Amino acid sequence: MVSLQVIDDGTASQVIPVAQSGINPCVTDDLYTFYANADHKFEVSEGATKCTASDPDVYLTDTWTLVNANATLEFAVPLVTETVLPYTIKNLTESTMTVELYLSKITSDNLNASYRFTFNSVTTK
Repeated sequence: MVSLQVIDDGTASQVIPVAQSGINPCVTDDLYTFYANADHKFEVSEGATKCTASDPDVYLTDTWTLVNANATLEFAVPLVTETVLPYTIKNLTESTMTVELYLSKITSDNLNASYRFTFNSVTTK
């Protein structure tokens, strides 16, 4: 994850580089791996900075789901929650993916707000 943005009532914050977000680097340098296999395996692993020395390298293993009808990618972002949530794909190239989480889809409140996250590819497996 390289950046985030908060959109509230149609007003977007500036794009915030995660390295400058004030969020603990032990979370912001984590690596998200989407496997292009039949199982749609998904992993989140520690980056260069571990939160605790005894933490395992891979601390979340799950699956991802792509829903073509509404360009939704369902996966967990530990920065938000370890629960799988529906992220709308806003941009997708070979090296960059931007997704948006609309809070109205995950809460009973009538929130007109969202979080937008951009990920850059660092390696393929």
